[in-house]
Amino acid sequence: DAGGGAVYVTFVERPLAAAARKQIAALATPSDEFACKGREVYWCRRGNLLDSTVSGAEMGKALGGSATVRNRNTIVRLVARLAKAPAAAIPKKSRKEKA
Repeated sequence: DAGGGAVYVTFVERPLAAAARKQIAALATPSDEFACKGREVYWCRRGNLLDSTVSGAEMGKALGGSATVRNRNTIVRLVARLAKAPAAAIPKKSRKEKA
């Protein structure tokens, strides 16, 4: 994008309900676009993240549960690192995560 920007991915515990997806979509601005798919919310932020009018509190309220956000570049680096790691080095899912 000519104006610069970044893509962030929010990972949530469970797929978002229709009401939550609607709340996320309502946060959109000309500089902030959102897309929900399964357990991820994709946020395209044009410009500096700190200049966004979308607050963490608004996102948290819409998501309604625990979540973690990562920049797309961080995700790409983590995937590359895990792809190179021996299988024994990759942590196995706990019983809680498998559920």
